[in-house]
Amino acid sequence: MPLHFRPHFSVKKQKPGFYWLQVPCILVLLAAPGLALGGPVNILTALEQFTSTTLATREIRLADLGFELPESLAASDARKDLFFPVPIGLPLADATLHFDADYLRGDGGRTTLLLSLDAYPISARAFTADQGEASLRVGVDGQPRNNGFVKLSVAWASIVADSLCEDNRTIGNVLTMHPSTRLTYSFDTREIKNLATAWSALPPAPQILVSSNPLSPEAYDTAWRLGLALSRAGKRPVFRALPALHEEVDLRGLEVPTALRDIPAFAALAGSRHRLATPAELGALLTLGPDSLLPDFIVADGKLLETMKDAMDALAREILTTGQANAGEIGGWLDRSFPLANGKLDGGEIRLVHQGGRPLIAVAAGSGGKAAELFGDFWRRALETRSVVPQVIASPLPDANQVTFGVLGAVPGNLNVLARGDWTANFDLSNLTVDGRMPKEVAVDLVAAPGPAGSQPVVSLYLNDYLLSAMRLATEGKTEQLVATIPLYALAPRNLLRVTFQRQPVSDDCREEPQAFPVAILPTSHFRFGKAQFDENFTGMFPRLARDAELLLPASYLQDALRTLPLVIRLAEATGLTPLHSTLRVAQVGDTFLKPGKAFLALDVVPAEARPKAWVEDNRLLIGKTPGAAPYFDLAGLERIGVAQVLRAGATTGVLWQTLGPDLPTFDRPFLLGQGDVALVGGGGPLVQIVSYDPGKQRLAADEGGILAVPELLFPGLSSWVIPVIIVMVVSFLILVIVAGIVKRRRMSAKS
Repeated sequence: MPLHFRPHFSVKKQKPGFYWLQVPCILVLLAAPGLALGGPVNILTALEQFTSTTLATREIRLADLGFELPESLAASDARKDLFFPVPIGLPLADATLHFDADYLRGDGGRTTLLLSLDAYPISARAFTADQGEASLRVGVDGQPRNNGFVKLSVAWASIVADSLCEDNRTIGNVLTMHPSTRLTYSFDTREIKNLATAWSALPPAPQILVSSNPLSPEAYDTAWRLGLALSRAGKRPVFRALPALHEEVDLRGLEVPTALRDIPAFAALAGSRHRLATPAELGALLTLGPDSLLPDFIVADGKLLETMKDAMDALAREILTTGQANAGEIGGWLDRSFPLANGKLDGGEIRLVHQGGRPLIAVAAGSGGKAAELFGDFWRRALETRSVVPQVIASPLPDANQVTFGVLGAVPGNLNVLARGDWTANFDLSNLTVDGRMPKEVAVDLVAAPGPAGSQPVVSLYLNDYLLSAMRLATEGKTEQLVATIPLYALAPRNLLRVTFQRQPVSDDCREEPQAFPVAILPTSHFRFGKAQFDENFTGMFPRLARDAELLLPASYLQDALRTLPLVIRLAEATGLTPLHSTLRVAQVGDTFLKPGKAFLALDVVPAEARPKAWVEDNRLLIGKTPGAAPYFDLAGLERIGVAQVLRAGATTGVLWQTLGPDLPTFDRPFLLGQGDVALVGGGGPLVQIVSYDPGKQRLAADEGGILAVPELLFPGLSSWVIPVIIVMVVSFLILVIVAGIVKRRRMSAKS
């Protein structure tokens, strides 16, 4: 029978001075496994070495923050603020900024580069050569950051004129920052004591550990929702599976200490590759802790926890046979190092644990959607605890027809603008699609201080880089409002709203330096809702899938989870499917069709009653108006590619994905599907997008404010078909009145 170790023990609190002495001692022990100070290391000491590492190292590059291409500063006074995430409230050790950049100085003059960290200048350099390196390595203050960021401010000045009134515009003086610019630091993982801090300490590519194939529907459902939440937060989730018995594992780079080689389970791992033969060998592999088994998240379904428990119990029995440790000592080590192997999670629980010396977040199977919402921008700061069991979780929105920016997490405020200033805010479309309504209009309330320029400042409003509206500001210190209609094509699952201010920098007859003057975004700025209207294309699917949608998968996806989960996450992100407001349905083996009951995203399973425009037959891609008709595209031999299309299945509309060839495409980065309704998608994103519908039937942005919109504004509850019927009835009534008048006049003239 398996052994269960649950001894009672106490840990004496250590003094701060002794705490810092422990770190180098642990590093010495890790650098020389199997050695001790003057004598052999016993089994328990060797085990503690591998499961008590408390120092974690992070490297955050600009490429990890979305800056995959070099960033250039070329204006006479160009500035850029970059924010590197760090654990909230934790002191940093060995924090270093590696600034990788070079410059060109083709126009001559005076060029200056100023770098600041958290608003404190740290470096100012002037360059005189025509070109050269501008890289710098500098230490960073290790004090805790309660905002969770280290702010790097880059200022580039290029002055080529001697007089203030002369033209200073240059094209040849350029500073280029490379994506390899990075911040490196370390921190003590023992200081991570709540879920909020654990989330802020995640690496750029967090690992999610799942059970071995096949996954249960509950575990798969939790895994893809967690991965989608991480991807939407700018992370690159990596899925790992717990090795199963008789599975071959790669042991390269894994060192087994001499003190542990008397135990058969550890001795079996002293090689480059090995096929796991016993649960004890799996327990030994978990103890040695290769990177692939030290995750940041665990999908804690019953299968994974039971497998982990059996493995550690079997290893404990082998350790006891050596006689170098008793049951109480081994039980204490298991409780400290592998708490999940001696217990289970409550239903729906999300818990922070330290396993193998590394903090991880364990999510009970079936709680992926709630975990994704909890770790979103709105609720995350409230997680000042190690464990929660959410019952109901959603972002609150008022029932009124408008919502302010502050409710969505945006922070209105002031800007000092000399020539140009930007204010930005991010929001999810799922938080603005409620009860059949979606954002139809945005109103930005502004105040601007007057400046010496005779020309008025200009404010421009962008949504996902689409210019929606612009206006001149009166700059009289009074509130002004910029209002813009939101066209459907400008919306995306994750949206960026940008307000840009531009002034004409002048001074008093060139006797003064130009100065910045303040502008403000007021808290009364808001979105206005309207009745949702959907087009039959990918953009029209964003609001459909943002609320109450279905994810349809074949059973084969659960059989090969590590290969299919990245595809599910990328397509869910590309089409607007959300981790909270969606339901997973799995087609059983042999069940080719599923009948969707709501808007859907289907992957490699054709919904019942579907009418596709593109279909796959024997690895051939055919595209046409309807199946059975002559296609206008017929091609075989495509690999690592798929076709996505918007189609109707009975009374519902959704997106169908079909894979061509035996291999799934591997996506390097997130992507969006645009205005088309059929798209060929490869590893780099959409390759070809086709518009198969009649473009003349699509509504233009100008049509949204026409006469058809007046009844909708007066009576928001009307269905879309009611308005044309009313218009037809009114026109018919007028025609009848005119005809009756004509008949009456003819009869009167006949009598006379």
